[in-house]
Amino acid sequence: LWHFRDTDFAQVAESMGAFGLTVRKAQDFEGALEKALASGRPAVINVVTEMEALAPAGVTQPAPPAGRAEE
Repeated sequence: LWHFRDTDFAQVAESMGAFGLTVRKAQDFEGALEKALASGRPAVINVVTEMEALAPAGVTQPAPPAGRAEE
């Protein structure tokens, strides 16, 4: 796994005139997204995660046949 320095990307965004904020809890993401969209500026949401956390298993659906849109 790659390990990066702790960079506050929200602060970097703010320094360039964009809207930036940091989220540390999954339940806070929706509110952060709403604020970012309402800001009227380019936005960065810096999401802090645990390096050892595993993503939940996703639900996948087969792709529709080529040339045919999903109904």
